[in-house]
Amino acid sequence: MRTRRGFGGALAKWSAAVVGLAIGLLGNSAGPALADPGIAPGFYTGRHLKTAYNAVTRRSQMTWWGVNLFLKPDGRVLWVTSTLGLVDSFDFDEAASKPGNQSGTYRVAGGKLTIAFQDGSTWVAKITSRSGFTIQSGAPGNFLNLRVGQPARVPGALDGTFYNSSFANVGGGGSVSGDHWITFGRGGAIKLRDSTMLSGTPISGYHDKGVDGTYTIKGYTLTVKANGGETARYNLWVPEGSASQPKIITVGEADYLRK
Repeated sequence: MRTRRGFGGALAKWSAAVVGLAIGLLGNSAGPALADPGIAPGFYTGRHLKTAYNAVTRRSQMTWWGVNLFLKPDGRVLWVTSTLGLVDSFDFDEAASKPGNQSGTYRVAGGKLTIAFQDGSTWVAKITSRSGFTIQSGAPGNFLNLRVGQPARVPGALDGTFYNSSFANVGGGGSVSGDHWITFGRGGAIKLRDSTMLSGTPISGYHDKGVDGTYTIKGYTLTVKANGGETARYNLWVPEGSASQPKIITVGEADYLRK
């Protein structure tokens, strides 16, 4: 579910789980060339809509989850379900050995991408562009388009404010909702703001947190240094073809819309 915790006392808690929604086109590796040039190797991301049972509320609810697929130039594929960490330091072989992640091979033919995982399952996707595809069968739940993103390398491209909202049930009739802002200023200034509303709980009310500091971007990594000296790093990417003036960005595990 696309929710975020508050700043929780420090910059490091501003994004409690850095999940790989950032994407990188990485270099070649040795091995047989199984992949057709109809699809670009790289790290693909999308949203997975599924029904999950909430043990707290005792109800089923539809939730969105990030989906990360890594296509190697040698025809290997990895579905990353564990916490990914920073994409710029991603190690395919190390990630393939982690419990829960699924590896396999992929082929392209007739405008279709076929992924065969080692557990025997097969996904079939329709290729929509050189760097995008839509899962049509085999995968659990519903997948939107998975696409390669790109870093925000154009100077000043992020100047302005981006916004994200979240909501979650917390049991006993309670809920937590939040509004989250990132403001990128000229000269590398950044402001992070969290406004959270708790209702139906013993600590109901508004809770506001914020961090001021500076930022740098290298590759797909956003580094934020708070004025107090603390440093944190997050994956950051923008949709393909929108590097100069993105209307949406992904930071860590959350999507932010330009205000």
